[in-house]
Amino acid sequence: MPRQRANERACDKAIRTTLAYRSIFKYPLSFYQLTTFLISDRSFKYDFFKNELQKMAKKGYIQTKGGKYYLNSIKPVSWEVRKKNAETLLENNQHIFEMLKIVPWIKFLGVTGSVAAFNADKTSDIDIFIISAKNRLWLTRGFTAILLKIAKTYVRVDAEPGKLCPNLFVDESALEWPKEKQTVYTAHEIALIHPIFQRENTYFKFLAANDWVKKYLPHFNLETGNLPKSKTKLSLVDGIENTAMKLQMMYMKRKKTKEVTNKHIIHFNKNDNGPMILEHFEKLQKV
Repeated sequence: MPRQRANERACDKAIRTTLAYRSIFKYPLSFYQLTTFLISDRSFKYDFFKNELQKMAKKGYIQTKGGKYYLNSIKPVSWEVRKKNAETLLENNQHIFEMLKIVPWIKFLGVTGSVAAFNADKTSDIDIFIISAKNRLWLTRGFTAILLKIAKTYVRVDAEPGKLCPNLFVDESALEWPKEKQTVYTAHEIALIHPIFQRENTYFKFLAANDWVKKYLPHFNLETGNLPKSKTKLSLVDGIENTAMKLQMMYMKRKKTKEVTNKHIIHFNKNDNGPMILEHFEKLQKV
């Protein structure tokens, strides 16, 4: 009996914690979302979790409407409208994603941010995450930018509605997120990535390299199986890659603020919301 009560308290706390995190975005969660992205230090069996959730809703500890769950303290955004906005943005840019497949060094392309979370509003742009072949990061970034500019879909200013913002590139030799950045915020960002296309199972390699995510989201499925390592060979293109890196870094130098740029990662995070969200989340947990 004491163990049962302990599990109940832990489950209730996990539900409150998860809804508190999403309350920062005023976003309600479906049952599937709540179970998949549950913030907890342990996992719970399906029937047990469902029963605890229903009890909390029945007692008025949390709100539920239309199959979506949220804290009593917020007025949530419309789940259906935000989802439709995201789906429209993805559908309208499907031909652009197809076009980017011609860049041979793109091993994975995914959407992140509010569109990936299906929480997009009318002002949302589309954040793009790209994993490149080893030692092809800067060539990949260069060709991606050129193609998007030709297609007139490249974001020119911060948060330009409907435009594509390729703000994160990593090469396949640096898939694990830096230890100091392994937070509940980053865990969510990784878990919410909306895959567009991949080559050589690169998306699953990325998930396997970041299995630390389960420390925060124990229900998030990271089953990746046995994944062969990519083989790389020295090439004359390596010299072109180095030149591409130097030229682009020279161009960025006068505009650079908080951006991370090196041989293995390009992260345009001038408006990094992570620290602010984590601070807000910490305050909510103390309430």
